[in-house]
Amino acid sequence: MKASKTLILFITLFFCTLAQASYFNDLGGLVSIYQNPTNPFMAAQNNNMHVDSYVTDVHPTSGPIGFGGIVSSFHYGALAGECAGILFDRNGDIMTVCVRMVKTELLLIDKSTLEVKASYRLPGRPNILLATATLQFEKLMEDTSGGAYFVIDNQNRAVIATAEREILIIGQREKDHKITFELEKKIELKNAVPQTHCPTIKNPNFSDNRCDKVTTVLIDFNGNYWFISRYGKVGVVNRQTEEIKVYQLPDKEELQNSFAVGKDGVFIVSSHALYHFNYKPDRGPYILWREGYNRGTERKLGQVNQGSGTSPSLMGDKYVAISDNASPRMNVLVYRRGALAPGQRRLKCALPVFKDGESATENSFVVFNNSLIVENNFGYKGPFAHNQSTGGVARIDIDESSDSCHQVWESNIIAPTCVAKLSQGNGVLYFYTKDRNASPSEENWSLTGLDFETGKIITQINTGRGNKFNNNWGAISIGPDQAAYVGSLKGFIKIESENLLK
Repeated sequence: MKASKTLILFITLFFCTLAQASYFNDLGGLVSIYQNPTNPFMAAQNNNMHVDSYVTDVHPTSGPIGFGGIVSSFHYGALAGECAGILFDRNGDIMTVCVRMVKTELLLIDKSTLEVKASYRLPGRPNILLATATLQFEKLMEDTSGGAYFVIDNQNRAVIATAEREILIIGQREKDHKITFELEKKIELKNAVPQTHCPTIKNPNFSDNRCDKVTTVLIDFNGNYWFISRYGKVGVVNRQTEEIKVYQLPDKEELQNSFAVGKDGVFIVSSHALYHFNYKPDRGPYILWREGYNRGTERKLGQVNQGSGTSPSLMGDKYVAISDNASPRMNVLVYRRGALAPGQRRLKCALPVFKDGESATENSFVVFNNSLIVENNFGYKGPFAHNQSTGGVARIDIDESSDSCHQVWESNIIAPTCVAKLSQGNGVLYFYTKDRNASPSEENWSLTGLDFETGKIITQINTGRGNKFNNNWGAISIGPDQAAYVGSLKGFIKIESENLLK
């Protein structure tokens, strides 16, 4: 009788597993109505933290599926050492910038073994040591400079804006079956972004705007290098002459996020407004239009500064989307990009999201066709704090026939700091989630997949418990090997599907 029960249980589990495998094999891909052009001066895929220069956060490949998986880790530092952005070179190997208290490095890591194949030492961020020495750990969340937003160009080279206010272009060289990184070009930005009165242990004033920093660099469709600084400088390095010209935004406008590059120009969001820039060699960067937004009355819990927490996201050649910082609820804002018809407004639609007094985001939207995916980061204090993260993810669709947007669905998952991604290959939205209101040592972390159409959980793979599994603003990336990679507090995590019939 006991053997018979065991046989029945085995058969039941077998057919349940078959059904689960069949369900996931039936997941269909998504069809795009927008064919975003590839930037000819950047890698064809995975060229920056947000996948492409349009900042869509959409990977063409499928990611892991199921409710169990294979999880492995790359460790970078015993105490803390985060690899926030995971990119892939033309061979499919991992290229990432990892940061810890005493070291910042560009690493090339084998996609299969997670062994380091090459490394290049980068200038470290002085704020890391200073925040540690003064016990002001929260200040680490207020600085996005130093290489987290790096780019891979069309020659398989890393393009990095460093903490020393320079752009480094670093290529790969292979000799005797060994790969090394080699500095091919250095572009000095110190005169373009002057720096004085930086914080010291005796005077730890982190917010002094005389201590400016380069936030990020991207390449436009003509091969020019665009960079922005924390305190409002928008600069361009001419590809042919290397002449640098800078536009200074109005006083008190900060730039903490990355920006987007389309064929029609560059889109930058400050702590006060959204800008559409263009460039001419004899004129430098100039503004095509500027749209202010409601920046609220305070820096909300879970944000880097008082203002929009999103990088602009481009939707085909029609729209650009950001969030504001309004109270009691932030809004999803969608703007027209091109020339306006008579009587038309630049702002196409605005829609408030999440709960009153618990609504903030510090991550870009995922954009696909006329849909936006927004995540709620309200309540996140840091990796060592007891975070009362509210959670929530919503899909917002644009109505083409009217100046309005509407909410399609909302999920209550808690993705406190995740740079989410959509797999166009299988239609799954990937988030990095945790339990509600657990202490840092007890937080249980998972890669969670939502169905793009319905918002329902269709995959969930546990990665581990405790704050070493906290991604702390690290991005999700889907590799060409169909594994998901998540930057974490001690390096990064790789998540693969397990064989459901194994």
